[in-house]
Amino acid sequence: MLNRSFMILFLALLAAPLTSPSRAQTSAAATPKSYLVGHWYGAVDSVWGNCRFVLSIERSVYGGFVVTYDSIEGGGYGLPFDTEKVQKKKFIGRFEGDGEVDLTLAGPDRLKGSLKFPGKFPLSGGKTFPLVMTRGMDYSLPRVDPHGQAVTTYTYQPPVPGPDGWPTVDVESLGGDRKGIETAVTALLDGHYPHTHLHSLLLVRHGKLALEEYFYGYGPQDVHQLQSATKSVLSILCGIAQDRGLLKTGEKLFDFFPRYRAKPDWDPRKEKITLKSILTMTSGFACDDGAYRKAGGAGCEIDMLNSPDWLDFSLSGPMAHDPGQHFSYCTSCLTPLGAVIAQQSRMPVADFAQKYLYDPLGIQNHLWLVGPDGTTEVGASQWMRPRDMAKLGLLYLHQGLWNGKQVVSADWVKESTKPQPIPPDGRALPDTVIYGGPKPCIPPMGIISPITPMAKGGNISSWSRTWTWSVS
Repeated sequence: MLNRSFMILFLALLAAPLTSPSRAQTSAAATPKSYLVGHWYGAVDSVWGNCRFVLSIERSVYGGFVVTYDSIEGGGYGLPFDTEKVQKKKFIGRFEGDGEVDLTLAGPDRLKGSLKFPGKFPLSGGKTFPLVMTRGMDYSLPRVDPHGQAVTTYTYQPPVPGPDGWPTVDVESLGGDRKGIETAVTALLDGHYPHTHLHSLLLVRHGKLALEEYFYGYGPQDVHQLQSATKSVLSILCGIAQDRGLLKTGEKLFDFFPRYRAKPDWDPRKEKITLKSILTMTSGFACDDGAYRKAGGAGCEIDMLNSPDWLDFSLSGPMAHDPGQHFSYCTSCLTPLGAVIAQQSRMPVADFAQKYLYDPLGIQNHLWLVGPDGTTEVGASQWMRPRDMAKLGLLYLHQGLWNGKQVVSADWVKESTKPQPIPPDGRALPDTVIYGGPKPCIPPMGIISPITPMAKGGNISSWSRTWTWSVS
């Protein structure tokens, strides 16, 4: 899982309003005239996908300006720049050392310029991208009308059928509580939950889409980074690969990469690493994302993303435990699994996923992150529409069956979602990381509700999992 504070500063880059005396007192004593005062929203199309942000420039009662930025994808709000310069028609802000935003007024409601990512950011570091911003509150409020005013009421409407052919239905025809849904969505719109920053809310009942609502400028065609829910997608792909005879989870990892056994730093304990121990995060590699961050590091995954060869980074890592003896949450450790799928299928992970998983489910709009060595990141960097996230949950609810076709075997669905034995060191595997399978996507009442949240301060951040709950 990507480091939370890192992602807040990385994926976002500009902000929502936040006025505080301590911040304001750092501004100039006199406030020059500026046409930039107000709220602006825009996005940068980078290698990390569409990164949305909000810029707020307000006059301070102490003189000068209060300037902050929000990360929409990253979940950071009210973030200050290291330095900023507000002129009559121009804004320059620096962040994270050598990162810079340079914007010029290009019309009464339009800013145009560029954004340079700080050098330390993986893949995008030091690169400059075009940036256009529009005056308004579209990313700052749950929903706005065509005039830019807040929408605070809601009347239920059945979802609009999409080109994927997935049937939609009126929730009342299924015995659902229309008024209850209207009350819940209205509470999201009127500020009852001010720090939730929910981007989407969908409800599936009896295989049909009964609710599909979007907020904060998002829409049905926008993809969301799944973050660690990508691991559930990887699990399904491993199941499909095993069903097709391309691999077996009991096979040794380094049978697929035998040249590593001849390296002078070879650790004999690596000989016991199996594909299953990678899936259950009991490989024994000296990587623990949580412990790494607590010690002040960025995390094994960030180190991998900053390396020129992601696969080599993962396979060459040191060992800390015997395989199968200790659970350790490590995102970069999953990278070799994607490489095994690509090697055995003779196609990139994205192509394998498209052919055997996404095409049967009618999923077309998705993205994967690929490294400089051609290796696909398979632990946290899949982008997908919430509507398609729901399909994965429904696939598992139906034991791997979709429209009469067995996409992944029922045996894999069962195996990948059952509790695994507690490792000998006594540290149990959490329910969210059981064999890599999407266990939270299987409610007993046949209800699937994917939610893409954004909690203030990064508590949930952009970690857009497919959440589900049951209703009795």
